[in-house]
Amino acid sequence: MKFVDEIGSWEKNILEIYKFESPNRRERIRAEAILLSAEKFKIEEISRIIKHERDSVSRWIDQFQEEGLSFISDRFRPGRPKKLNEEQEIIALSFIAESPMSLKAVI
Repeated sequence: MKFVDEIGSWEKNILEIYKFESPNRRERIRAEAILLSAEKFKIEEISRIIKHERDSVSRWIDQFQEEGLSFISDRFRPGRPKKLNEEQEIIALSFIAESPMSLKAVI
């Protein structure tokens, strides 16, 4: 069975802050999973409680073991590339500022 190593009281406090106060849902879920693992819940039980795949929970435990608390925070996700370059964006914003009710005309 896989569990996180014993966590210190300060780590537990930080994880509880993430669990209850983080505005990011993914951070709250990961923190809860680690706290449950520290309480010796099995991966299957954690998976059922937080409604996430067993493989995800297992991966989170591994990541916590390797990275510590820093793994809880979301990493930068660049998302879709911009459609407009910087110059085009400035032009579009100026058109929008002139006629905010006519957005289709800008496009």
